[in-house]
Amino acid sequence: MLGADSTFAAHLYGQLSLRSGNLFCSPAIIRLALAMAYAGARGDTASEMQRVLALGPEGHTAFTKLLRGWEKLAHPDDPCVAERAAADPAMQKYYEDELDRRRIVLRVVNRLWAQSGYRFRDEFLALLRDQYLAPLAEFDFHRDPEAGRAQINKQVSAETEQKITELIARGLITEDTRLVLTNAVYFKAQWREQFRLSATCEEPFFAEGKREVRVPLMRQIGTYQLGTFAGGQLLELPYASGELVMDVVLPAERDGLPEIERQFAGGGLRGWLDVLKTARVDVTLPRFKTSSSFELAEAIGRLGMAKAFRYRDADFSGMDGTRELFISAVAHQALVDVDEHSTEAAAATALGLMLGRAPSAKAPVPFRADHPFLFLIRDTTSAAILFLGRLVNPQQPV
Repeated sequence: MLGADSTFAAHLYGQLSLRSGNLFCSPAIIRLALAMAYAGARGDTASEMQRVLALGPEGHTAFTKLLRGWEKLAHPDDPCVAERAAADPAMQKYYEDELDRRRIVLRVVNRLWAQSGYRFRDEFLALLRDQYLAPLAEFDFHRDPEAGRAQINKQVSAETEQKITELIARGLITEDTRLVLTNAVYFKAQWREQFRLSATCEEPFFAEGKREVRVPLMRQIGTYQLGTFAGGQLLELPYASGELVMDVVLPAERDGLPEIERQFAGGGLRGWLDVLKTARVDVTLPRFKTSSSFELAEAIGRLGMAKAFRYRDADFSGMDGTRELFISAVAHQALVDVDEHSTEAAAATALGLMLGRAPSAKAPVPFRADHPFLFLIRDTTSAAILFLGRLVNPQQPV
């Protein structure tokens, strides 16, 4: 079942896909950061944010539940703990290897960086601490905004295993900055069925749907969930024990990605998932690494919450009791690295608020991703889209 998170992801992607080249972002993390700001929004500002973020009656508790679910996913119970302790060394190593294969690293960290001495409402700080697990740190942005920027970037870099090292660009934090909300996610998991290194070959990939480049194409024949729809296919590749999956949406035609993106932005994912069936599939997928950086204020404003970004129009009085704060910037970066064994991904967002089934005997169905495609990493329990992107050219510089 898909819900509010996928709705927001589809609408946001409709804006971001206007840029050219490879694209990668974390809709769930962007929505989470904006929801932390929504906690202090009031009046028309709150109404716009609620509508754009597709926030339901559960409100902030839904995000608490999501964060707790991800924490549990990254720290599952070990059903073999007793057997492993009693086993001989060879079997202990088997248990350890199996546990490592099933292990998911999923780390989400939220933080508040406030101007030292500035008075925020206690109830706002308590809500973010208790519901979003976002502790407060103070810094004197007024005296030294550049040092504040460096400190926040250093923290985000540590939280993403040095994958996101420069989230906040020079000039985004100024002496008028009063509050910066950051969240970061780091994800790494092995495929449930790994691709064999020996099967990977350099073969053509049709970049931008036409230009041939030679890249490493991984290959695997296995049983997967596969859906065929007008204009393309969706293949579900599970990680570890299957709670998280990568959906690869492959256009039927080499130049068919724009139409796939149009359908996705219009809510097409639900229909694609509805036609998934168990099939034996011959999978060909490029090994790739890509990253993207965004300043999202304009794109998010176009979705229908422009007031939050305009001084005097914005109402964040739930934060400090005044109408002086507004969101000055939404900086977001994301990176993904896909190979035969696993997927590694990281993303971070900063908001600055300023004053002012069974195998078949049939031949496997081919799924050859040798031309541009859409892909997403999805939590099958919550339906949250952790990461979302498109690959147009595996050779595009990172």
